[in-house]
Amino acid sequence: MKKLTIFLLLLLLCGCITQQEKGEDKIKVVVSIPPLYEFVKEIGKDRVDVEILLPPGANPHTFEPTPKQIKYLQNADLIIINGGGLEFWIDNLLKLKGTKAKVIDTSKGVQLIYEGERANPHIWLSPKNAKIQVENIYRALIEIEPSFKYYYYQNKEKYIKKLEELDEYAKQKFKNKDRRTILSLHSAWAYLARDYNLTLITILENDREPSPKHLMWVIKKAREEKISHIIVEKELNPKSAEVIAKEINATLVFVEPLSTNYIQSMHENIDKIGEALQ
Repeated sequence: MKKLTIFLLLLLLCGCITQQEKGEDKIKVVVSIPPLYEFVKEIGKDRVDVEILLPPGANPHTFEPTPKQIKYLQNADLIIINGGGLEFWIDNLLKLKGTKAKVIDTSKGVQLIYEGERANPHIWLSPKNAKIQVENIYRALIEIEPSFKYYYYQNKEKYIKKLEELDEYAKQKFKNKDRRTILSLHSAWAYLARDYNLTLITILENDREPSPKHLMWVIKKAREEKISHIIVEKELNPKSAEVIAKEINATLVFVEPLSTNYIQSMHENIDKIGEALQ
């Protein structure tokens, strides 16, 4: 009985060590924004530990990392950013704090939309761009772990199929709309509008509160287009949208661009934008 107890304890200890080793073997990944979390987890599955820099409800345009989040960066094997200028603070932060992690810009290969001299960074809000981002993440993971290439490839292909289904869903949702102009508080939906043949009017000017002249122009265009809904991102102050909604008798429609559940939230966003075009 005593020998059996010792044997079982040894088995238990071996199991604990194995679990610890598995944890140590995982690739430590830091992503800048929540949607990238799903992209990485769907490819890496149990081979990756993922931390998100941007907390729920935060605005990526004004975000500043906390000391805890800086530690994530220092300990990471891989840092994955959206790119397109969204993480304007990342280069200086990495130089200041130091990290051996490789930084992957997932906007590589995306045809960016420029607003003046600045690129619009909201690339993930079109399923077509999301597919490119996922391919970039896949290449980064197999570079670190080439022995798991087939594992990552299988996972990536399954997720790409889901994104293709989402792409087709968006095509069907927007295909036969008589109204094709979206009025949005922010320019986040520029890529969705481009990829599905819609027109986007935005209230904010370069992410700042609009001038009286711009407000009057938006109100004029909204009346011409008979717009009855305004798309508003949950993370933003809706004040300017409320002013225009009162002027044109429109309803605010709140959407979620920064969910960790990308596929699910994009289905909901596409539905809401589609309904706003009725």
